[in-house]
Amino acid sequence: MKAMSNSTDPRRFLYRDGNLEPATAQRLAAELLKSCDDGELYLQYRASEAFGFDDGRLKTADYSTDAGFGLRGVSGEMTGFAHANELSEAAIRRAGETLTLLDPAKASMAPAPRLNNRHLYTDGDPMGLIPFADKVALCQQIDAAARARDPRVVQVSVSLAASWSVVEIVRADGFLATDIRPLVRLNISIVCEANGRRESGTFGIGGRYLYDGLFEPKTWNRAIDEALAQALVNLDSVAAPAGEMTVLLGPGWPGIILHEAIGHGLEGDFNRKGTSAFSGRIGERVGAPGVTVVDDGSIPNRRGSLSIDDEGTPTGETVLIEDGILKGYMQDRLNARLMGVPTTGNGRRESYAHAPMPRMTNTFMKAGKDAVLEVNLRGLHPKVVEAMGKLTYRTSYGQNVLRHSIEVAYLCQIIADQLGLDGTIARRCGFLHDIGKAMDHEMEGGHPKIGMDFARQYGEKEPILNAIGGHHADIPSTSFYTPIVMAADAVSSARPGARRESMEKYVQRLNELQDIAMGFRGVNEAHAIQAGREVRVAIGSTGPGVDGFRRSHFDAITTQQMMARLHSPQQIAEYTDIELVALLTADADRAAAFVKRVLGDLESASLELRSAVRIFVREQCNVSRAAGKLFTHRNTLLRRLARADELLPRPLAENTVEVGVALDVLHWRG
Repeated sequence: MKAMSNSTDPRRFLYRDGNLEPATAQRLAAELLKSCDDGELYLQYRASEAFGFDDGRLKTADYSTDAGFGLRGVSGEMTGFAHANELSEAAIRRAGETLTLLDPAKASMAPAPRLNNRHLYTDGDPMGLIPFADKVALCQQIDAAARARDPRVVQVSVSLAASWSVVEIVRADGFLATDIRPLVRLNISIVCEANGRRESGTFGIGGRYLYDGLFEPKTWNRAIDEALAQALVNLDSVAAPAGEMTVLLGPGWPGIILHEAIGHGLEGDFNRKGTSAFSGRIGERVGAPGVTVVDDGSIPNRRGSLSIDDEGTPTGETVLIEDGILKGYMQDRLNARLMGVPTTGNGRRESYAHAPMPRMTNTFMKAGKDAVLEVNLRGLHPKVVEAMGKLTYRTSYGQNVLRHSIEVAYLCQIIADQLGLDGTIARRCGFLHDIGKAMDHEMEGGHPKIGMDFARQYGEKEPILNAIGGHHADIPSTSFYTPIVMAADAVSSARPGARRESMEKYVQRLNELQDIAMGFRGVNEAHAIQAGREVRVAIGSTGPGVDGFRRSHFDAITTQQMMARLHSPQQIAEYTDIELVALLTADADRAAAFVKRVLGDLESASLELRSAVRIFVREQCNVSRAAGKLFTHRNTLLRRLARADELLPRPLAENTVEVGVALDVLHWRG
């Protein structure tokens, strides 16, 4: 087999310059590990960059690449490991000499990990899609925005970092697994000064996705607000009293204590060796009732997530503590075998230069049950309870969404009692009204519709569904409880102290809304009367004189009606963009039949796949331009288009116009 030549295949970074070929790597693994009962050849390429912006200037800009392998052989309880930063047959053979020191295995080779075709994140390289100048400009923009927030801000530090790693695990039994891992991170630190006292606040955000998420103004503005709020709280803080006392920790950074004090203690190697406080305590109570701690590496796009761990085992949710009872530990392959338990997908390496160990992915305490008990609700599906628990980690304008939901539930009860309605139903409607916010970062569309669809899936009845979907008037109210939720939601959000928003920020948001509206072709004047959180703007066609104005007004109304008719999640639409869709959807049944006929199985495919085809068509079938619009790799787009062709009744190349129109209908319908 010749060296790989495909310039779009990420594996080319592992098999390049003729030094190593895929077939050679498999042959070496089989040869060097034949006398072991477990082990693997681990290949890795990693590129990374980091920007440091401080005191209004770019202080550091680093870029580096590294590649190498780690060869591990396991025989019984003995492990041999060698590594090098040279990907070649000669270097791997030299490393194999280390394994000759191991006693030959007495048992048969351990079975390979189960194969996994799940991808929890994109395979795109975050570093190559955004120009250097734009990254520096973002740091400058964040610095200026943070200083404009409050006159007490005296120092702003911004760090922007990304990495892209290609790993391949090759076993002696022929098992082969590859994972492409992007990672981005934005950190903001703000120092405030008042009355000669200086305090700082920090906030960081990131995950396994591309830079585009961090470049969204709502993302970095949230990071500024959180860091600033922390610094201002610290400015007014007083020294904590001395002595032993009960401490109540909320969601957020206190999770580090869970990570350090609990998470590491639940890693399998410490417990096998008896050095953990949890050693030998499976089945015992180690926490208060209601406390459930899990490790879950299968959450899409999260920083700690992995499609497969560094031994090739698919990740998943591992329940460590359930309702206060110790249930298990995190395990890699070696430790699991020695303890006689299944592996959990927690085999982690610092890099190719380190052997795997059982270490955490995303470790956290589940929430939700306490809130359900607090509002005294019964019969909620466990998945609904779990979703509500996730709201512990969500805020809206500084207001914790779970606490807000509990407050709305009580307010709904009070209003319903006054009206002679069922307080239990009202309480349930209020408690669940924002459940869509637990997953709106993963799906397209507004949180009311997402929440309504989710609740329907798990058996909630029509009054509750209408309250969830209609509490922002996205759908008509068909229940007495929906306006009750709308009123309670408004009261909870608007009460003094509910949200961290000053008059200055409110006025700023009014101006921003006007600027957004004025930025569109054909808009000559705009007035923002109220700065709500959800806006829908429709823009008519252009034309001179009174007749032109009338036509533009009519077209704008048509656009609004279409978005309302389709329950579209889109917030801004121009008539020229939706004219054809508006005509097609005037008869909803015929439009649905058209979409089904043209798209076939593609209609029910993932949003990611449908969006890829839609953008490809809109970019006149130009792969490079479409890939740029999608912030993905060209090869990734080609694979998605090939998958779409498998689902379409007719090949895309033979039916491009109709497919594009049908996808536009789906896009606006949401």
